[in-house]
Amino acid sequence: ISRGLDAGSFSFRTFYLRRAKRLLPAAYVVVALSLLGAPFLLSAEAISELQAQVLGTLTFTTNFILWQQAGYFDLAAETKPLLHFWSLAIEEQYYLLMPLLLAVVPRRLWAPVVLALLLASFVLAQATSSRSPDFAFYLLPTRWWELALGSMGALLPVTSALGRRLLSFLRVPAAVVLVAIPVWPTGLPHPGVDAALVCLAALAIIMGRPGSARNLWSIPVRGLARVGDISYSLYLVHWPVMVFTRSAYIESVPVQARVFAIALSALLAVLLYRFVEEPFRRGVVPGRLAGGALAATSVCLALLPAAVIAAARQQGDWEHVRRPNYGIGPGCDQLDTADFKACRSRVQSRILIDGDSYAMAWTSALLQPLAGQGLVQATMSGCAPLLGVARIPKGSDGRSNPDGARKCMEFQKAVVARVLSDPHIEAVIISGRFQSVLRETDTMLVDAAHGREERKLTFDAAVGGLTSLVNVYRRAGKKVVILSAPPADGMDVGECLERRGRGQLVLDAPKDCALSRKRVDAYKARTDEFLRAVSQKADVAVVNIYDFLCDHTRCLTLLDGVPLYRDKGHLSVDGAALIGRMSSLAKDTIGKSR
Repeated sequence: ISRGLDAGSFSFRTFYLRRAKRLLPAAYVVVALSLLGAPFLLSAEAISELQAQVLGTLTFTTNFILWQQAGYFDLAAETKPLLHFWSLAIEEQYYLLMPLLLAVVPRRLWAPVVLALLLASFVLAQATSSRSPDFAFYLLPTRWWELALGSMGALLPVTSALGRRLLSFLRVPAAVVLVAIPVWPTGLPHPGVDAALVCLAALAIIMGRPGSARNLWSIPVRGLARVGDISYSLYLVHWPVMVFTRSAYIESVPVQARVFAIALSALLAVLLYRFVEEPFRRGVVPGRLAGGALAATSVCLALLPAAVIAAARQQGDWEHVRRPNYGIGPGCDQLDTADFKACRSRVQSRILIDGDSYAMAWTSALLQPLAGQGLVQATMSGCAPLLGVARIPKGSDGRSNPDGARKCMEFQKAVVARVLSDPHIEAVIISGRFQSVLRETDTMLVDAAHGREERKLTFDAAVGGLTSLVNVYRRAGKKVVILSAPPADGMDVGECLERRGRGQLVLDAPKDCALSRKRVDAYKARTDEFLRAVSQKADVAVVNIYDFLCDHTRCLTLLDGVPLYRDKGHLSVDGAALIGRMSSLAKDTIGKSR
């Protein structure tokens, strides 16, 4: 760009056409193959999300699509075959803006302006990485600085002998950084120090130009250069291969399958590079036809997901079956406000359910049986019903998020105030998963004498938090009962049920997706110990659904042809309602409240 602008020969049309010919043919092949494989390996919800990801890929806005899809009930990254295109989208957004920037900024100000934007972007990334980690991760303003480091290297080349010697000296330390950071990261917010070290190390090696040196250093460099030749194709194919391999297993993928996926990725990358990437880059399609051909292909790929979704729905509307279970409605996942007016089955309801997303799912089971008494839903995803204590959650970057804990504590206080101020409420059902608040490697936020403090999470503190909640309700004259989460053993039951129902490839898991009672008991042992401790300390009954769903050897996940689960532990909307109708859950829960 800089050379063309200096020479007065730069053409935006030529530049973007070259970028398109360089990137799109290979990318389009991968997108097409991913779409064709999706009905055989992906869930209906993953296929539906794939439609948006394809549109993002075609318009280089995948990062925006994924940012909007992020949320509590969002699918895991390992179910999105085109997730990795977010970084290509950021690169192309950068290359859309950088030529325009250099074209309008005077030549003498290029480096200062790029440096100023670099620094501003880095500061913004650090400022947002804690409060808005998804924004910091996915969007160009907070990732600009990483690409701008490379631009600074291009705009300020090292030409002096001293500079060359310095870069030569930095090669080995830079290589050590590139190997060390993935193994021993600093743990600081991302994108931040780790990314800066990696980018600076890569820049030092690139500007050092060691490839021509005839010494020991040149041997690994030449080897890496061969990998570099196929790196774009490898980037394109590796993630879909990993996703589809993961999709063949409900539980963990065996080591041998992972090794096979890596080898297959390398083989497919070589083929894609040899037969697609290189021929198109060298002009197998004349320039005057390339633009039209790429545009026509884009239109075809944009239309293909609709056909794929239609084919998947012929095997049943599993996206509807596995929809998030919000209980009374989506607005009752009180993530932003504590407004309970729309989350009640009657104006003067006598029962309130207090808890997290598992309580939301139980609401679907209790609504019909408790219709005569009325039910108020007071729930927040990821917020265990504890008083004065909240686990500090971790963001997508693995860093603790105290704001999430504060929000949970304020919500629980609002629920208590709601219960204490409503004379019509006679009983409170407390429900949650509770496993997350028993991870003693985590930290918690605690209401202390001098304000809230961060402390190491302990079993006794969690017991105290739930006991305190029970006692507050009791002192207000309300009956209380605890409803434990449904049986689970860590397997994604909803995924298993869908894949078996659609006749897809499943290399593990039982044919009926039933849970092993032995594994369930082992998986829930710590939670059961926690609930027993609370039951003894607060003299409160704990109710579960085990007698209805389980015998001594297994627990049902399919009842009268209805899938009971939507994921690893949440009940589906229809499954919860069926349990509510067929079991004595509501009678037992209210009957044991005291």
